[in-house]
Amino acid sequence: MDFTEWIEEMQLEASKQVAKLEEIGRSSNAEKLFVSTLLTMSIGPASEISEATHGTVPVKTEVLAYHLYPFFGASDEDISPVEVEVCKAATDKILAANGLLIEVGSEGDDPSASLARQIERQARIVRGSAYQEQTASEIIEVQGRFDGWFEAKVGISPTRAQEALWKIYEHGNAFVRSNIEGVFAEAYTYEKEWRRVQKIKPDRRTAKERAFASALPKKEYAMQYGWVQKMSELGFLNYPVHLQTQGFTDPEVAGLEQLIGMTQAKRAGMADVVEVKQSPLFFLNDKRVVLVDIANAMDALWDALESVARSDQAFHDGKYQVHKGKWLEGKSVEYLSRIFPAESIYDSLSYPDLAKGAGSTTELDIAVACGPFLILVEAKAKQFRLEGQLGDVGRLRTDIKKNVQDAFEQAKRAADYIEATDVPEFTEIKTGRKLRINKSRLKKTFLMTVSLHQLAGLATTLAVFKDLGLFSGSEYPFSISIADLDFVTEFVRHPDVFLHYIKKRLEVQQIDVSILVDELDFLGAYLDTRFARPYFWEKHGTDFNAISIGGFSAAFDDLMLFRRGLITDEPKIALDIPPEITEIFGQLRDTDNDHSSQVAFEILGLTNNVLRAIGQLLREIRAAELIWGNIRRQALVVDDVVIIGTAAVGVPPAELIRRSKEIAKIEKYRRRATLAFTLAVAPGDKAAVFAYIDCTEEPWVYNIQVERLIAAEPPKAPVAPSRLPKPNETCFCGSGRKFKKCCAGNLNR
Repeated sequence: MDFTEWIEEMQLEASKQVAKLEEIGRSSNAEKLFVSTLLTMSIGPASEISEATHGTVPVKTEVLAYHLYPFFGASDEDISPVEVEVCKAATDKILAANGLLIEVGSEGDDPSASLARQIERQARIVRGSAYQEQTASEIIEVQGRFDGWFEAKVGISPTRAQEALWKIYEHGNAFVRSNIEGVFAEAYTYEKEWRRVQKIKPDRRTAKERAFASALPKKEYAMQYGWVQKMSELGFLNYPVHLQTQGFTDPEVAGLEQLIGMTQAKRAGMADVVEVKQSPLFFLNDKRVVLVDIANAMDALWDALESVARSDQAFHDGKYQVHKGKWLEGKSVEYLSRIFPAESIYDSLSYPDLAKGAGSTTELDIAVACGPFLILVEAKAKQFRLEGQLGDVGRLRTDIKKNVQDAFEQAKRAADYIEATDVPEFTEIKTGRKLRINKSRLKKTFLMTVSLHQLAGLATTLAVFKDLGLFSGSEYPFSISIADLDFVTEFVRHPDVFLHYIKKRLEVQQIDVSILVDELDFLGAYLDTRFARPYFWEKHGTDFNAISIGGFSAAFDDLMLFRRGLITDEPKIALDIPPEITEIFGQLRDTDNDHSSQVAFEILGLTNNVLRAIGQLLREIRAAELIWGNIRRQALVVDDVVIIGTAAVGVPPAELIRRSKEIAKIEKYRRRATLAFTLAVAPGDKAAVFAYIDCTEEPWVYNIQVERLIAAEPPKAPVAPSRLPKPNETCFCGSGRKFKKCCAGNLNR
């Protein structure tokens, strides 16, 4: 079968499934069929529902609605469990076929067309740009400021509209809680056990398991016990809700229907199933409503209210846009304040505009000064339109330019000013506070842009926009939405980790392989791996065209379920590093000088093997029997990093530090290494983890002075055998190799 034939077969399969769905909808009660099918797709215990198992339910519901709404009211014939299962299967197949057709495309190798397809697939499949709590707060705090204006326009205020969505959501949850144990639990438990037994080889099953395996298959069991039938009856009666019974007036209900309601009248005007995305509040003919995905509904509500605001250009471009921009900037400062001390954050700054000449000034939204590091931030509260996400490359380019590139260029203009000026100075407009940049102290400047909403997973892959004439250089900003910044700043927790996170986000954009990942998956992967080189995917080879990173956001989904009271166990989300490294970071942060900040930043880039070896080194030093007045030393190589440890009791601190620096220089030079980590410990000082620490990366060059130091070295003292592993024991460095083949030849004490 050639490529053209395969495409035709996929299209034919999709058409067959659509015809099957519509045939059932035409001959039976389509409203009841719609509600019953979406319930079988979406309901289950909160602990068993995840993005992996139920992430496509909202878009499947849209497919179902698109093909069944035209037949609402056409027939009163009751439905059967078989028809529900057929509709569910048909919806799965339609979604799969359409997704593959988008992925394949027909524009050949044109990069912009390929990019458009990637984004269109995201727009058609992925729902919810943030958690519903985040979007609801945004609606209240931004659009809710103009409640009276919106109510006069559409009959319902933004605050009341989001409240209505919560009421419907809570009603649905109450229905599930009251029925899950009674109606669904028996079948659900049976299905779960049936799946478990099927995984066991027949000859290893117990007698009970053999009997169970020969029982009815799970779907027949569900039908036999009337699970789907009962769901259809109970669900259609009790799952949809009249908003008037929840305290909303007829004008408010009509306004909500106008904004995001899916009705037969709206369906008649639709030409593409993706249009249902903008109407995720499903109205039945008796005006009861069904809500499947509240996160997507909150997104749609924001977009609908944004369109209402745009209908009055003076209002939109005036008070509304000004407040939206100030809110975004204020939220950015609020979230950054979780990590950085208030005195290091500067909000709304003025500085000389070199392009316009003497006396002219321009502005920067936010600056964060953290030791030898500087972050320059621009926030843009522009719209990211659905048309651009569905293949309109021109609008896509415009929206990315307004949300990211324009902000990037403004931040870069501030960076260029610093580069071109001997003593750069910024002034906080409201307070007059001065930010003076000591360029000799400055190690790294990061450019950061904050958008109002998630940019369809594009913020982590800005390099792809070179094909659209954007970001023509090799430099990109750390681009992030305000909702994602909320989570990043909650879980990276410290300035050094946040700065290293930014470094890794930018680094990944520079590699040749295309990385497909959204922010929370990147954050979860970072907390697990720190994206230390080699990258975790390189363990399986490096011959990739693209890499999709997924599954790491599941912990954040579980966290939100816990915070909603739907599960009892709170997930533990934190940076995965050995406890000894956490201790080291504690002292570095308490010291709070440029050297400490730089060392902490560098340690975060070391591999897990190196960090484990450092932890082992610290444990050994603490347990060692040291000779008064002598300096004990150790050096080993792990993952091309030279780790040097020194320890002493009865040696003046200044002398221990001097000798540790000298020893580190010798050991790094001796092994011709580029990266060396040094840790000097005085076990007698119980208040300090270390007396001196350094992490230095620089190329090896011949040095006559170091050669002389090596020549003047005293004879090596014998190693106390009781302190080392035996040759065939696992090496302490964490490599997993035998000691005799690993670090035995690299130790000097």
